[in-house]
Amino acid sequence: MKPDQELDERRIVPRYPLPKEQLKFQFDEGERVFGVRDLSVAGVGITLLEVGELLLFPIGMHCKATLKLGGDLFHIEMVVRRTHAWSVGLEFVNPNAAL
Repeated sequence: MKPDQELDERRIVPRYPLPKEQLKFQFDEGERVFGVRDLSVAGVGITLLEVGELLLFPIGMHCKATLKLGGDLFHIEMVVRRTHAWSVGLEFVNPNAAL
């Protein structure tokens, strides 16, 4: 069994790919926009464009961002739960607050 298959089988909630949506983060150096890799009711995955961007997202870091979804903006709070060379997985802290 491939590692990706194992992860999908352990997944509690389904995730949906959203290649055109974006998340905007505010860092000390300024704003950074990342593409949304996938979205679920529990969190969101983002795609990194540069190798060094992984350093912006240490596991356990709490952050706030603006999610642009279908033309609407949602202000959300998240915590970094997973990192990979070109992606980051974030869990929503209080998803109902964005609604």
